Amino acid sequence: MADSQLKTDLTEIHDLFMEMYAAGDFKGIANLYTEDCVVMAPGQETQFGRKAAEELQAKLKSDGAAKIITKLEEWKGGEDGEIVYLRSSFEMVNEDGCVYNVGKKLGIWKKTDGMYKMKVICFNSEDRKSVV
Repeated sequence: MADSQLKTDLTEIHDLFMEMYAAGDFKGIANLYTEDCVVMAPGQETQFGRKAAEELQAKLKSDGAAKIITKLEEWKGGEDGEIVYLRSSFEMVNEDGCVYNVGKKLGIWKKTDGMYKMKVICFNSEDRKSVV
């Protein structure tokens, strides 16, 4: 798969994710993950399955992340394009428009039914609430 097509595909999925996040459609977001996904979030045990992905996004929103700004930094797929990785950074922004959390994430995506879905997500963060 051409690098430019992979970037286009991942960007489209990211944009859809952000639309759903803004609308509070966490069940829709969970469907962007594989059924057997692995979620590794800071300070939590490793979680499995779409329900874990749904609960993570709902928690981020309820904890004050009105918006998550993500910068796609590096992506690469195998020759068959079935599995790809995406390295990115993010900022969590509260309702007042202040960045209160930044971090990095690494995702492994698997093509399922013709669309990339998140298979594994692992991220870290630097909570900046104390300095805002």
